[in-house]
Amino acid sequence: MSESTVIGVQVSGGVLRRAELVRRGERIEVVRLEAGAAPASTAPPAVGRIAPGLPTAAEPGGTSLNGARVAAALPATDVMTRCWPLPAAAGARLRQLVANRLEADLPVPMETVVWGYRQAAGGQDRAAQAMVLAQVARSERVDQFLSSLSTAGLAVHLLTTEAEGFAGLCRHALAPGFESGDVLILAGPDEWLVGAFVGGLAVSARRVRPIAGRLESACRECRQIIAAQFQKDTLRSIRWCSAAADDPAPAMLADVCALPVEPLSVSSRLTGPGGAPLTAAELVEFGPAIGLALTEMFDRDAAIRLAGAEPTAKTESRKAIESVLARPWTCATVAGAMLLAAVGIHLGSLTWELARMKNAPGSTVALAALDQLQPDIAAMNRLKTYRIDVEGICGAVVKAVKDPVTLTGLQLSREHRLTLKGKSSDPRAVFTLADDLRASGRFKDVNPERASPAQGGDFTITAELVGVEKFSTPAWGGMRGGR
Repeated sequence: MSESTVIGVQVSGGVLRRAELVRRGERIEVVRLEAGAAPASTAPPAVGRIAPGLPTAAEPGGTSLNGARVAAALPATDVMTRCWPLPAAAGARLRQLVANRLEADLPVPMETVVWGYRQAAGGQDRAAQAMVLAQVARSERVDQFLSSLSTAGLAVHLLTTEAEGFAGLCRHALAPGFESGDVLILAGPDEWLVGAFVGGLAVSARRVRPIAGRLESACRECRQIIAAQFQKDTLRSIRWCSAAADDPAPAMLADVCALPVEPLSVSSRLTGPGGAPLTAAELVEFGPAIGLALTEMFDRDAAIRLAGAEPTAKTESRKAIESVLARPWTCATVAGAMLLAAVGIHLGSLTWELARMKNAPGSTVALAALDQLQPDIAAMNRLKTYRIDVEGICGAVVKAVKDPVTLTGLQLSREHRLTLKGKSSDPRAVFTLADDLRASGRFKDVNPERASPAQGGDFTITAELVGVEKFSTPAWGGMRGGR
């Protein structure tokens, strides 16, 4: 039976947590759990619980033991998260929609960040819309984080976010599966990790720090986090996992949220070393790290990828190309045969066309068809001559508008006349705008007017279009009569 090993790495609060998982068929065994200080430069993490007889997880130089793949999460404090309902799309179109939205939302230039996105699995928020989770990190912070892990002997194959690790844990380790409207809380002694799920996406992974003797305050903070993610009556369930045996927090949280709090159940296919069940304390502390390993194991091509190796599909296609390029004489022989075949097909097509033209019966049918097309050809020529390029005109206007000018109206008349209305706090801005419109080469007779001369406020600019011929009244009427 083939085995695959994956290591999940999570850094939070100055602590590095590492979980090593081995997949044997349908069973997944957590063979090692470690926790220690996060490496500032070259210091490796200290060892926590280790299964007997297993060597260290990584050898010096960044090569993981037995070819294990490493999935790590950038700390949540370094990640900006956006979640929107976007028009249903896929592939390059969806990526362009997400890029446009991020460029409008982010406070930093797009060239300084790396980003990824994930679409909800079949989760329709409204008609023809789907929920999309996008996460962004600064490029320099990603490089620093990868360098820090590399010095600790961890060569990262997938750098993603804590939310993806949280979602991977819920998709592949917990039973039953999580759906839209579910909330998971991993309650440790010092902090609670609260995750909200929509369409299989962990749209929120927030931390709550409970204060001794003030559990109700922490429960109310959880309720605020949940209320920020779900509208009324859309919250389905709250699942709780605590390291404490007798924890009063679940009952108190149920009273605060007016919803039952259910205990967490781990899938039977996920076990600890030697098949022993994972303890609640291990799941609370190492749950995100385990989820990261599961994400790399099952969702590596679909996960939000901030850095790391290319997805499997891209890697396999690249290997196929490289294997072909490794045999240049074979490539040259195949290319020559394809060239000869193309020349033969081309010559055959030319011969057939010439024979068909010679045997055509006087071209009477072709001439009749051409006569029928003459009105349509004339209409297309008129369209090229008289058509108003609305997109180009609007683009020229937008390029000319600068702060502090705000346009409130744009009108193009049938007589090829442009009318702009707007507001500006600077009395000179309208004249600058008029000069820029003249300089664009699309407009002439540009006349700016102000409601209050020498003051800011409303203004109107009129102009004539350049390069478009006008219909004369007889020609227009004649054309309509001919139709």
